[in-house]
Amino acid sequence: MVDAVCNLIRTSSDSLKSILARGIDIDGKHYGLPTKTAFLLWMQTAEDNRTQDEEAEGKVLISDQYAHAREAQSDLMHDDLLYVVNKVGEPLLDDNGDAVIGADGLPVKVQTRESIALATLD
Repeated sequence: MVDAVCNLIRTSSDSLKSILARGIDIDGKHYGLPTKTAFLLWMQTAEDNRTQDEEAEGKVLISDQYAHAREAQSDLMHDDLLYVVNKVGEPLLDDNGDAVIGADGLPVKVQTRESIALATLD
């Protein structure tokens, strides 16, 4: 379960709460997931109860796996943010990829916070 949740975190800009609320599909079967609070408590409990054998084997801590997933998610979200910011000055596109034309007959340019919010991510 941890691998699947961490993979979803790593590849999505969704919050942990949203990811857990949706659940996960593994091998065609849907699994409900705990709340965020329960997940974080479970993660801490799992680490508190590690055996000496697990520690000796160098088994990756769940919190390390989660931290790496969050770091990857941060990189993903940073790239998405830069993508939107770099749209400033470019024509605003509609859902079909066509330039939005203003009342003056010219393409609307991404210039303001409001128009940046309208710029869509791939």
